[in-house]
Amino acid sequence: MPFSNSDGTGGSDLYVDPARFRAVFAADLPASQTVVMGAEQRPVAAAAFASSATAAAWHTIPSWALVARQDKALGAPVERFEARRAHSHTIEINSSHVAMISHPGTVTHLIEDAATTTAR
Repeated sequence: MPFSNSDGTGGSDLYVDPARFRAVFAADLPASQTVVMGAEQRPVAAAAFASSATAAAWHTIPSWALVARQDKALGAPVERFEARRAHSHTIEINSSHVAMISHPGTVTHLIEDAATTTAR
């Protein structure tokens, strides 16, 4: 969907078609939950995919990553590439893009591992 930026330039919002939301984004969640998620999703500005970071924290601090093997939104190969590039402590699980919802215990453990390791 097109929109106007505060500086007057135009932009486009991207979103997942609500009819395909479950298949693309959250296949390991109940359909009743993904219908609501698809309707309530917040779009992302297309420009976010073209922007370059001026600095990346993973260059100087340890990194952790979760690869969601069934992620059809980003894709496990991309996730693996990014994790390798950042020399991340990585785990892989059979999950869709929303692992934090479908596998909260695993994601919590990964975050706790990162926090405990970096606190030493």
